[in-house]
Amino acid sequence: MGTLPNLRFESSPMATTLKKITEFLDLEGLDYLHKEGKQHLRMRMPTKKYLQAGAKHHHIDLVIALEEEGAYLKVIAPEVYHFPANAGSFQKLALMQSLLQISLMSKMVQFEYDADDGEIRAIIEFPLEDAALTSRQLMRCIHGLVKVMDRNHSTIIDAIKHGLTPESPAALQKAYEKYLEERRAKRKRDMWGDGKDA
Repeated sequence: MGTLPNLRFESSPMATTLKKITEFLDLEGLDYLHKEGKQHLRMRMPTKKYLQAGAKHHHIDLVIALEEEGAYLKVIAPEVYHFPANAGSFQKLALMQSLLQISLMSKMVQFEYDADDGEIRAIIEFPLEDAALTSRQLMRCIHGLVKVMDRNHSTIIDAIKHGLTPESPAALQKAYEKYLEERRAKRKRDMWGDGKDA
């Protein structure tokens, strides 16, 4: 039986560091808080529609974390909602359907639910491996997560409070097309009257 060749594996260089991330944030003029020795930092972003329960101002708290020696990036919005484990099954079904549908439509954002304490959090995570993180990638994650929470806040609240599920993409498209058709018809009436020959 032959012997295996003596293979040497080189450790892959760190894909990114918190120092590099803070440089990107500084260039964008974004405030953050980083405690020395921690592999994450915290920041707060303004929102237009999303409002955390009990908050007086529209904002969302984010955590940017590195794992696997900088090869894995997470942008997390912790405690965006709270849904107790003993809540009604009707609302729970509506909530889970809503969160899954939003994840499907948003491409990057996923949701996590902790049944023990009821925390719902939004997250974007992906492996960098040996690729360098760019400022553009990081900003897309940050602003993309904020945008998804703004766009879907009322849908998630409706699911939690009333057990309502969101419309499917096909139903939304159909409703939008109907809206455009009605809008065009109204503009024609406004310009040309009822359209009947005099």
